[in-house]
Amino acid sequence: MMPVTLARRIVWLTAAVLATALALSPVYGQETNGIVVLQSDKGTRHGAAAQMKGVALTIDSYLQVVDSTHDIAPFDVWEAAQTLDAALAFFPAGTVFVSAVDGGPLSDRQPVVMLTETGQFIATPDNGTLTLVAENYGVAEVRVIEVTRNPEPGDQYYYTFAGRDVFVATAAALAGGVIRFDDVGPSVGNAYVRLGLDEPRIGAGTVTGFVSLIHHPFGNLWTNIDQETFGSLGVSYGDVLTVTISEGDRVVYQESATYAAAYPDIEPGAPIILLNNVGNMSLALSFANFAEAHGIGAGPQWQITFER
Repeated sequence: MMPVTLARRIVWLTAAVLATALALSPVYGQETNGIVVLQSDKGTRHGAAAQMKGVALTIDSYLQVVDSTHDIAPFDVWEAAQTLDAALAFFPAGTVFVSAVDGGPLSDRQPVVMLTETGQFIATPDNGTLTLVAENYGVAEVRVIEVTRNPEPGDQYYYTFAGRDVFVATAAALAGGVIRFDDVGPSVGNAYVRLGLDEPRIGAGTVTGFVSLIHHPFGNLWTNIDQETFGSLGVSYGDVLTVTISEGDRVVYQESATYAAAYPDIEPGAPIILLNNVGNMSLALSFANFAEAHGIGAGPQWQITFER
């Protein structure tokens, strides 16, 4: 049997050689880092997610392909925007994201790649998905994908599966150093389609925003109200506030909820106001599903008000 110390040295030596090889590979001389992150509304039941990864790995088998989620609600561009924004901060500059979520045929909008000011790339339909990352990370440049300029496996089928045949193919070529950002297609400067969103509003003893995301599978309501804006209410842990949720002009929920630091601070099943893991306020039922219990959805039409 090989001595443990020798085995460890072999492992360390192998890792060092691999690191050197990677450092000298074409990918590391490019703008990208070899990481591709996928999000879509395709689900995982019928192989669509596997096909997307397969296209990426066919272009470059050394890519690191990460599944963010494939469970975004079908055609829900707003959820795609929110999910993309929540993930982007946790990946380094040079990462290439793919968002394959759209509410209509690709022929109705441009396929684009955005480069953020923080160095990440996003390949997506220009349908509003870029709204939040553009606001939070800045726009360095946007380029329109020219499929005929960068033909990849499967691109002849892009009318029915653009996520795989346009966006993943382009993202993988970019991440693997096969093409550079300039090769994607023509620049449109920093232009992109923006969803119309209201900023949180501070009133007399109130803060109003909207439900930005249902945090599945727990059913918590994430909002676009940041901690600083919420703090204008001057509340402390243990304070009880009135929460009103409306869809348009219809009041769907109006009850009291306790502001707390963590779920165990509130009895099971009780409503709780707390900070979520991306720095915004959320509303939940302690160890229960708020969205299901009260029939709440997400999006700018779902207004939420915290009143002291």
